[in-house]
Amino acid sequence: MIEHSEAIDPTITNDKKWLRRLLPLIVVAVGVVASIVIVKSRKPLERKEPIALGALVETLIAKPATRRVTVVSHGTVQPERQLVVSPEVAGKVRWANPGLVVGGLLKRGAVLARIDPVDYALAARKAKAQIAQAKRSLAEAQSNAQVARREWKILGKRAGVKPTDLTLGKPQLAQAEAALAAAKADLKQAKVRVGRTILRAPFDMRVRKENIENGQYVTPGMPLATVFGTARAEVHVPLKVSDLRWINVPKLRFGADGKAKRAGHASSATVRLKVGSKTYTRRGRVERSLGEIEATGRMTRVVVVIDDPYNLERPDDGTYRPDFQVGSFVEVVIEGRELKNVIALPAESVRLGDVVWVVEPGDTLGIRKVELLRLNEREALIAAGLKPGEKVVLTPLANPVAGMKLRLRSTLKKSKSRKTPGELSKPGSSSKPKPIKKRARLAPTKR
Repeated sequence: MIEHSEAIDPTITNDKKWLRRLLPLIVVAVGVVASIVIVKSRKPLERKEPIALGALVETLIAKPATRRVTVVSHGTVQPERQLVVSPEVAGKVRWANPGLVVGGLLKRGAVLARIDPVDYALAARKAKAQIAQAKRSLAEAQSNAQVARREWKILGKRAGVKPTDLTLGKPQLAQAEAALAAAKADLKQAKVRVGRTILRAPFDMRVRKENIENGQYVTPGMPLATVFGTARAEVHVPLKVSDLRWINVPKLRFGADGKAKRAGHASSATVRLKVGSKTYTRRGRVERSLGEIEATGRMTRVVVVIDDPYNLERPDDGTYRPDFQVGSFVEVVIEGRELKNVIALPAESVRLGDVVWVVEPGDTLGIRKVELLRLNEREALIAAGLKPGEKVVLTPLANPVAGMKLRLRSTLKKSKSRKTPGELSKPGSSSKPKPIKKRARLAPTKR
């Protein structure tokens, strides 16, 4: 079999080879030309000088106000009255009050214990017998004295002899009278001792310690119980000496009768007791100062008094009221004097060295020295150095320098928004080059 093949024109084959070789060069050349055209046609970026914006701060306008100074401190509730119950006579305890236990509550006049009074009752009976005997002896002495006086009038007066006291029986009479007085004193003392065999509560009280049992033999001065009063409680509040100028502490003065009396107005106080997540308050008042400064902390102490700390006088209406028990740790807020026309600022606005930052004309920083009346953790009271209407800077600054530029937050909200240097293009325009469409590459032809 004879195969016939089509003849290939060599000219056409050479043209295709040249086209394949020139096509990449053409594409590169077109891309270079397009890039040059795009670069030359792009508008140059407009350069602007950077805007000095200044530090962004919050401000507060200084205004005169009236403030009542409050002094805050802490302390522990203590009993106002406390004593150790001790007997004045010796003997065996016949009966002890069942309420005389630790934590027990006893009313004023309640019998705490009874001591066996037999010995003292017998002493009283003996004293009564001695009184009867002394009365008889006194009667005899009086009768003998009368007889001696008559005899002297009959015999001695005629002889012109002056009578002596012994002749008239005066020493015997004085001795009999003294014996009667001693017997009466013995009876009185015996009765007093009989009365002292009964121990009573001197005031409304609560038992702190007890050491007494039925049948126990006690002696004078032996501690049987430690009790404290429930009518009032005290809180000894530590204060700085400088805080005393803001509160009213009654002064102790001697009166005309020589007794110390309190004079002057007393500041009110609020005593706060925290129980769990809740805080309960009780009104109190400054009673006195302890009159000394501690050697360690150089602090002084005032006494704040609370009435009815155990809620014994309040009606029980079902509302929970915690007792301000002895030993409770409480916060005390003492209401001090009222200050008028002072400028009150947040405490954090006062810088180190009693300095306040203010906004000067032109929105620049001013550093102002002020006179502080009082500074606590929440508020500062300014007496001088700051005028009403001035703007006080509240925002902390890293490196404050007088005259530095400021931006006020309130002014910033009102001003028109400006574009930052990175936002130079207008909406709708773009400086990005248009993407270049890739041309389709010719597929190689099979030979």
